[in-house]
Parts: sequence; C-alpha cells; structure tokens
Amino acid sequence: MTPNGSVVGAGLTVTYSFDLLGGNQAAGGVDFIHIFDENSTGGVISQGPGLLGPYFPSASGWTTYTGTFTTVAGSDHLYIEFDATTGANIGAMDQVGIDNVVLSLPVPEPASLSLVAMGLLGVWAVRRSRKA
Repeated sequence: MTPNGSVVGAGLTVTYSFDLLGGNQAAGGVDFIHIFDENSTGGVISQGPGLLGPYFPSASGWTTYTGTFTTVAGSDHLYIEFDATTGANIGAMDQVGIDNVVLSLPVPEPASLSLVAMGLLGVWAVRRSRKA
C-alpha cells in the first residue's frame, strides 16, 4: 500500500489509523498489526512502527487506533498486515472486524508551482513599474 498513491521516500511522517471491532475471542485469541517499509522489489527494509498490539477490541462497538512513524531511506511503499492470532490452547479462537484503514503522508507543495507563482509575480511587478 502506498499512501496517497505516491512513492514513500525517507524521513517522512506516516500517520496510520484503523478501526477494530471485537468478535469472539477465547482461550488465547489476540489481534496484532504489523506495518513495514518495503523497497521497490518488496523486500522489508524497516519494521516501521513494527509489531503493534496486542489488541483486545471490544465486541460492543468499533474502536479507532492511530499513531505515527518515520520512514527510512530506501522506502518505496508500505505494507500493513492484520493478524488474528490464536494460542496453542485447544479451542483458541479469534474473530475481529477491520474498517477504515488509512496510511497517509503529508502532501508537499510542488516546488515548480511556487516557482511559477513567483515568476508571474515578477512579470506583474515589471509591467506595473513600466506603467508608472
């Protein structure tokens, strides 16, 4: 998953958010979330925030979880994985609902747009000074 359809890059603050709804959890059922930085070939280069959890979401309503982390050099895209894990106990089970998953990056202002605006402002200033 590449946030906002862009290449990730290094040193950017990624905000993540997701909603969980608990279901049946018994005898060791638990939920974990992993977020990874990956390079262009899909190799994991950083754990991002790493392993998040354990989570024990309520079955009575959705719970929103949020956080941030900074990407590392060589990051091309991000990968998020939701795990409903059960223990080695007989009868262990876990059910979880997942919704509203978001990974977002700040959207930088394009430098070329700033340069064009400054150029137009310069043309306007020159024309104005010639009229005076």
